[in-house]
Amino acid sequence: MKKILVTFIAVLISTSSHASYISSDNYTSDVNSAFWTNNDLSLDLLRLSWSDTLGGEIGEQKTLAEIETYVANNQEGWRWATVNEFINVVNWFDTDSNNVGWSAEQNIGTNLFIELNGLGSKYHGLGAEGEVYQSGYDHEGYTYWQFGTFSNSVFTDTWIADFGDQFDSVTCPVWSAHCNSTVNEGYLDLNSPWGWSTYALGFENYNVAPLLVRATNVPEPTQILLLLGIAGLGIARLKRS
Repeated sequence: MKKILVTFIAVLISTSSHASYISSDNYTSDVNSAFWTNNDLSLDLLRLSWSDTLGGEIGEQKTLAEIETYVANNQEGWRWATVNEFINVVNWFDTDSNNVGWSAEQNIGTNLFIELNGLGSKYHGLGAEGEVYQSGYDHEGYTYWQFGTFSNSVFTDTWIADFGDQFDSVTCPVWSAHCNSTVNEGYLDLNSPWGWSTYALGFENYNVAPLLVRATNVPEPTQILLLLGIAGLGIARLKRS
């Protein structure tokens, strides 16, 4: 894999514009783990490649009912992201201050998005017309994730698309304005949710996944009591001195 630039100034676009400095210090990722950590947002996030199948094999996407059961029963704290958390995660990957859709600036954010979330079940093997897919990218070097969160019976979602210019194993046609080595464009749709309902979850032919998160570094109740006890001892000592 070619070295991905992970230090950049990102202007994040939302209802109120704000800026964020994203670097290797702002997230933690272990390729052997099912999740990555966003230090800016204080969230652990299940990689989409994992939440799509809940740890299963490619082609075993889970339905909404299966995801809901997992959220209700897991002991690790995983839950649906709130709508605000979802918006913040999307904005965190926005590296194009003009938010124009396909752009060279956005390629930085989409490359990082794929690095942290992995690839989906689509674009493996042969396509409908005999195209040879590239282990998660199509014959033109393209892939995408549609992802979102379920709240009040509504699936709030968006779309991130990527050409695999960051991978030596992905062939990008020279005629592709978005993919070739002189342009390298990425795409992030911030303002136009695709509006697919949750029926798309579980479809093998689409990369549609839930955004499941949990808070980072939340002390256990016993740890909280211990910390309060230590703080109390410190205060008592100060009063004696």
